[in-house]
Amino acid sequence: MAKKKKKTGGGKRKVFAGVKRTDAAPIAPAAKNLPVASGDLVTPLSKDEKATADKLYYEQIKLLKNEETDTLEKMLLLYWKYGQFAADLFNDPRKYGNRVAEDLGRDLQLHPDTIRAYHRFYMQYTLEKVKESAREGMRWRAIESLIKVRDPKQRAKLEGRVAAKQLSSEELREAVKEANEDTREKAKKKGEKVDRRGGLHDAAAFRNCSNTCAEMSRKLDQYMDACINLKTMEDEERAKKLAALKAGTKEDLKKIAAKLQRALKS
Repeated sequence: MAKKKKKTGGGKRKVFAGVKRTDAAPIAPAAKNLPVASGDLVTPLSKDEKATADKLYYEQIKLLKNEETDTLEKMLLLYWKYGQFAADLFNDPRKYGNRVAEDLGRDLQLHPDTIRAYHRFYMQYTLEKVKESAREGMRWRAIESLIKVRDPKQRAKLEGRVAAKQLSSEELREAVKEANEDTREKAKKKGEKVDRRGGLHDAAAFRNCSNTCAEMSRKLDQYMDACINLKTMEDEERAKKLAALKAGTKEDLKKIAAKLQRALKS
């Protein structure tokens, strides 16, 4: 007797499934109601907020898909715009979650690693620099290797050599490895932090980031302690105090976050 095949699939597709794109319309990440942080400092998206976020997402996907790529400059600009869109999504996890590369890649029919590469491209190249690269005839394959160089000075040197047609694709890949290895060695001698891709972190900047994170943690601890103390008050008085405390803490956290952002850029 033949065994019955189990039914697979069916039902609604999950927003953060991370699967390959089908012919269905793209699913905006905001369609999923995300978990919220403790302490009630971050609230879930309202129905209207989700609808607005979904609409903007769909519109941007459509615009990107309709971009022309008949010249090298237009193609590089499109990749840069992909990176810009990814950066916007990465910067708003409350709306778009923590699987931006997977979800955006699915809806643009691109691999998540390609989305991450476009994001690095956007973060490292200005709009004018993209146009300049196109004028110099620099192809995406070369740029994809160059954006892996973590030291901007080393990257600039290699960009010059690529523009002057001094390096083949294989030679460029080897040069990138050597540049990152050189960055690691120099950083170790100076006692600086080095990431796995060869990027270095200035010791003072690293301390600033660490101190700022500690400050944020202390502020959250103070908020939680204050919330516990408010439990002894009457309902009406507690509501007023809690609203004022929440508003003040939000403002403080914004300032600390801005400070952290400056430290990360240093």
